[in-house]
Amino acid sequence: MTSIDLFDDEALQKLTEELSRSDWAIDISAIHRSVLFKEKAPRWQLLNLIRSSRTEVREAAAEAIEQLKPWMTDEQWLETLQGRYFRVSLAAIDVLDALGAKAPLLPLLMSTTSGNQYIRSKAQAIVKRELSRIPQAQVNHIIKSFSEILQQHEESHRRTVAVEILGIVGNKGDVPAQLFMEALKDPDAGVRLAALKQLRARWGAGW
Repeated sequence: MTSIDLFDDEALQKLTEELSRSDWAIDISAIHRSVLFKEKAPRWQLLNLIRSSRTEVREAAAEAIEQLKPWMTDEQWLETLQGRYFRVSLAAIDVLDALGAKAPLLPLLMSTTSGNQYIRSKAQAIVKRELSRIPQAQVNHIIKSFSEILQQHEESHRRTVAVEILGIVGNKGDVPAQLFMEALKDPDAGVRLAALKQLRARWGAGW
């Protein structure tokens, strides 16, 4: 490790500590400095600040994350979305929502099956909005995979999520009503309710 590397590590540690302070003690200049660290920037702390009670902190953190996008990989986004700190996961999904068509699709697609209902619902809503960006071949693969999960998986939660995903990526031609109708016979009430919601959403309130 060179002296420059050591300096960078020490500076990064100091910055991380500054960004981890109580809300009222956060220095805006520390947020701006974080961009200089590029791929090493303390993204966890920045995302946490997106939900600060101080407007200037939220705006500075959002600006820093926008500038750091080129150095944030799909794996890093996914790690943040699936992390154990709910506050940070919420901030991450909100940022991806705000990015719109610029949001990376892979971490969003992976989060559509999240065990956290809020993260899952938010990710599903974003994917539904950005569905045109997903290649048709990938859509077909998703439909095939989740149709099999719905029909064969032992865990009721996985079958419920499968109904939700099929409702997002499918249309009347790709996902037949019969698939949802069969799900109405599922032994689990959650699966049946999810299927009923999809039938009503696609084929009217008669269901």
